[in-house]
This record gives sequence, C-alpha cells and structure tokens, in this order.
Amino acid sequence: MLIILWFMRGVCHLSFFYWLVNRHCSMRHILVASISFTFLLFVFLRFYSYPEINIIALLVFLLFLGYLSKIPLRQSLYGAFASIVIITVILNLGSELLYQLYLYLPFAVYLWTPQLLNFLFIILFIFFLWYSRYQISTISNVVRHSRFFVMTNVLLMLCTFLLLIVNYPAGKWLRKWHQQYAEKLYLVIITCTLVLLVLLIIYMSFAREQLKLQHEKIQQQQLLAYTKELETLHDELATFRHDYANILASLEQSIHAGNMMQIRHVYQQTIAPTKEIVNQQSLEVVKLRNVSLPEVKSLIITKLFEAEKRQLNIVLDIPEVIATLPISSHHFIRMLSILLDNAIQAAEESPPHQVQLSLFFTATQFHVVVKNNTAQVIDDLTEIYEKRYSTNSSQRGYGLFSLKHLLMQHPNAMLSTKIEQHYFIQHLLFTNRS
Repeated sequence: MLIILWFMRGVCHLSFFYWLVNRHCSMRHILVASISFTFLLFVFLRFYSYPEINIIALLVFLLFLGYLSKIPLRQSLYGAFASIVIITVILNLGSELLYQLYLYLPFAVYLWTPQLLNFLFIILFIFFLWYSRYQISTISNVVRHSRFFVMTNVLLMLCTFLLLIVNYPAGKWLRKWHQQYAEKLYLVIITCTLVLLVLLIIYMSFAREQLKLQHEKIQQQQLLAYTKELETLHDELATFRHDYANILASLEQSIHAGNMMQIRHVYQQTIAPTKEIVNQQSLEVVKLRNVSLPEVKSLIITKLFEAEKRQLNIVLDIPEVIATLPISSHHFIRMLSILLDNAIQAAEESPPHQVQLSLFFTATQFHVVVKNNTAQVIDDLTEIYEKRYSTNSSQRGYGLFSLKHLLMQHPNAMLSTKIEQHYFIQHLLFTNRS
C-alpha cells in the first residue's frame, strides 16, 4: 500500500510541475515518469534510511525532467519548489482532515484506515488537478510575470527547507531541529502557503482587469483600422465614380473616330490605372460586415493585415450573418487562429500565395473552411497533428497538436483534412447550430 501511495503522490507532484511550467504532457507520460520516480525512491530508501531523502530526490527528479524538456532553469526551479510545497501541504492536510472527519462517523477504525483514506483523497485530488490543469497553467503564467515572482520563489525555497525538518528526518541536525520546532515550523509552512495563495488571488484580480483592458484596447485598435480601411475604400470608389463619366466620354470619341491608337492610349492612360484604385484586400474587408462577433471580426482583420504585409491574398466567403457560435468564443478563436496561421505560413511558400476562408451555415451545421496553396506532398495527413510535427523548419509544430486537443473537448466539432488540386484544405464542422 505504501508503494501505491508513493506512486499516487508522484502523479500529483509531476502533473502539477508540468502544468506549472506550461508543458501539457499526456497522462501516459506522467504515469511512466511517476513509476520511474517511485522505483528510484524505493531504491534510495532501501539503501539510505533517511526519510528526508524523498524531498531531495523529488527536487532533483523534477529538475532533471525540466532539463530533458528544455525548460529554463529559472522556470524549472519555480515549478519544482511549488510542486513540492503546495502538493505536500495539501495532501497532508487533506488526508488528516478526512481522517478526523471519519472519526466522527460510526464506523470502525483499523490500522489500514488512515492509508485508505489517504489513497481516496489523493485519487480525488488527481481528478481535481486534471480538471484544473489549464487554470493552473494560466495562474502560473501570471505569477511568473508578476512582481511577486522573486518573493514567491524565496518563500517556496524556505518552505521546502522547513519540510525537510518537519518530515521526521534521520539526519542529526535536522532531527534535533525537528524535536524542538516541528509543530511551529509546520504552522509556518501552512502560513507561508496561505500567504502565497492570498497574494495570488489579489494579483489575479488585478491581472484579470489588466488583461480585459488590454484585450479591449487591441479590439478598438483593430476596429479603428477596419473603419479607416472602409473610409479609404469609400473615398477610392467615390473618386472612381466621379471620373467614370469622363473616362467613358474620352473613350467614346476615340471609338467614333475609329482611331485605334487613340483607343489604346485612352485605355492605358485612364482605364488600366483603375485596376489599382481598389485592391482585392480592401474588397475582402467589406465582407466582414456579416461578422457580428467583435472578437471573430478582430481576429480576421488581424490576419488580413498580416497577410497584406507578407504580400499574400486572403479571399473571404461569408455569405450570411455570423452572430452566434456553436462553442465558446475563446476556443473558437484559438481554433481559427491556428488554422489561419498555418495557412498563411504555407501560402507564403507556395504561389500564387493565396488563402481562402469560408464561414457559413447549413441547416444545423456551422462550417469553417480554410484553404491555402501548397506544393508539398504529405503521404500521411494524420502525422500533421502529432506534437512537434511541422513542414516549416522554423516552426515548433505545436499548432495542430493543440487544435487536436481542443477538438477533443467538443464532441460537436469535427475536422477533416485533404489535399486537392494543389490546395491544402481544412474543414472544421460544428453541429447543433445555436
């Protein structure tokens, strides 16, 4: 039973560590790493009868995993210390509280009861961690970029050292301090953990407001650019309409005279330049009038301008008003952004450098189709969704891998991929139109 508890605790520590440092590994990877850690810990404790070795071994093991995953040392240290302190305090306090509650119940208490309750609490906590993994990563990211990061690391390192003392150590000096200060130090650890949580909650409230204001500012800037683009287009069309009659008049005189040289001259001097009056990209911006959702319109505008900077052409097909989405706008934005980013990168390398985006409804379904030119041949299209797969050597290949995991959270979403007539086509289909 003890080995199983070590293994389950290892799962908690490792999964929490990975999510703190923003590495969303599969549960299989975490389980394999936990088995390895449990085996190493068993070997260490078999030859060295020092209970404090488990904290030291865990710290070294987590840093080693960070090194293998190419995580910066500063980030790995933060994740390792936070995992050791927070998980240890929560599991110890939670198991103890569950045991105390059990004592109030009219059930018998056996020698194995504390271990069983500990096991049950760890199982529940693992489910909680898995459910909250994205929130954990978000909060961790806020902390790592906050003014509290250094102070947080100092408190975590202090608490880790204090855990060596309160964890019934066998070392001479640590055992002596344990006998004198164990209860007080444990209270210090709990207090430090609570202080960190309070600071985190306070900063998260400020950070949430700042992110909201930043998001609104970006949207305003993009919508302002959209408005200016429409104003420019209106002025260009007004100018063209004003000159239209004069152009026809000059051409009519040349036709009546039968002067081909004059007709050719009029065409080259007056008609041909009108091709440049309104470019294709400006006309595509007008089509966004059918997108009523500001966040979706903002994203497409951003990609239009990005494509224009790269001298690409984006063709939009939005035949009807898009006022609702079948999934949360946050997840839809992430999906669409990944598809457009990949399409823009691929189209940049394949003439005629064009990306097509279609958004439309059919009965109870919502369709998103992204097409781009491609000159590449991919034998197995399922490979593109694997982690680190990329057809571009300068990219890390996480986009479509992340998209696959997003799709797994939405049973009403389905993605099909094909290559047809030198076009790479991604068709995202949502059922249950809302």
